[in-house]
Amino acid sequence: MVLAYIGSDSEVVISNKKTLQLKYVNDKSKKAVLNGLIYLQSIQNKDGSWALETTTNGWRLKVGITSLSVLAFLANGYLPGQWEYGSELKKAQKFLINQSSLKENGFMGNTMYEHGLATMCLAELLNKSPVKWKSEKVTDVLIKAIKLIELSQSDKGGWRYRPAPEQGEDTSVSAMVYMSLASAHKAGFNVNDRVSRYFKEYCLATGNPNGGGFWYNPIYKKNTTKPPHKSTTITLSCTAGGTYSAQLAGLGKTKLVKESIKFMKRQPDIFNQFDYFYYFHFYAIHAMAKAGENEFALWYPKIRNTLTLKQNKNGSWNNKKDHVNPMAILILSSPYNLSIIKESLDYLPTLKVREKEKKNIKKLVELLGHNSYIIRNSTEVKLKEMQNKNFKYFKKLINEQSDPEIIYRLKKIINAK
Repeated sequence: MVLAYIGSDSEVVISNKKTLQLKYVNDKSKKAVLNGLIYLQSIQNKDGSWALETTTNGWRLKVGITSLSVLAFLANGYLPGQWEYGSELKKAQKFLINQSSLKENGFMGNTMYEHGLATMCLAELLNKSPVKWKSEKVTDVLIKAIKLIELSQSDKGGWRYRPAPEQGEDTSVSAMVYMSLASAHKAGFNVNDRVSRYFKEYCLATGNPNGGGFWYNPIYKKNTTKPPHKSTTITLSCTAGGTYSAQLAGLGKTKLVKESIKFMKRQPDIFNQFDYFYYFHFYAIHAMAKAGENEFALWYPKIRNTLTLKQNKNGSWNNKKDHVNPMAILILSSPYNLSIIKESLDYLPTLKVREKEKKNIKKLVELLGHNSYIIRNSTEVKLKEMQNKNFKYFKKLINEQSDPEIIYRLKKIINAK
């Protein structure tokens, strides 16, 4: 999932590979993710989409559920058209691209929440794809998607369900939409500075710095010139989404965010089932990571253990609510997709290689991809294979995302004397 953002706070860095493996990932969680992906594969629609669920007003949620499902596969190193699950993801990508063409303004889905998820999904496809496989069609769709988001922002800095500023705003939709902009920004797309400035104001208007938490709608002080707005009570899902999106906007060091982290931690039975359980933890795991390694280390094992116990024998978590299954996989997969890359690069020791070997590696480095594979697979056995001139396993990396920091580190290895 995305931890790139438009704000100015520094990225969180998980300490080392040993911590990652021993504290966060275990055999049960690995098996749960594997079975969850197999289940998702089994229920994909013929048109490449996911979702049978409908809301009470009859809106289809195909775009949103499809985007979440694709993100679940991307989080585990799979890409459209490449190796395992490649054909399924290629169909899903085509489905999402086609959705953009159905409306002149590029609006994907029936709500801005879905549009945000689709924008995030396509941006992450670009983030995780090597240059050789980056799709111009995806780029064109994202340009339209970002423009629509910018034009739909309300004067209070948020977004509502329809792509029009006069529709108003709420924290649930606004958090998701801003997360999608962070993904797009990471993928190299420009986002209007005004959008971030307005969104920061929105976060400050919807958050409670005195005790933490976020309201569904913004609240303004009596002495402000902005019109009053009705607000519901503070909710867990809005608090998690609001906290994470505020961190992405550069407010991570504010009292509001710090108090909201504390607010989530002191809630009773937070790892037991409640309304919008998966929505909450989908946001909360990233908010905890942004808050620091200590927070993530305390939070993730608890939700990991909860989700592995909740999984059904067929690999699903819920056969009726389609958003639950990909969200559960994304939560479990979060250690592979947080901002651990800077430290993870240090896992790779300096290797002495011959000139012929350097040429072979250089060719592969140009196509090198997604860091999650390296984090999970740069074991002693793999490193010994490198030293023994066996580069076959590098081929598995060819279809993954080009990351400049990994390339820099590998080039350093290649040039080692």
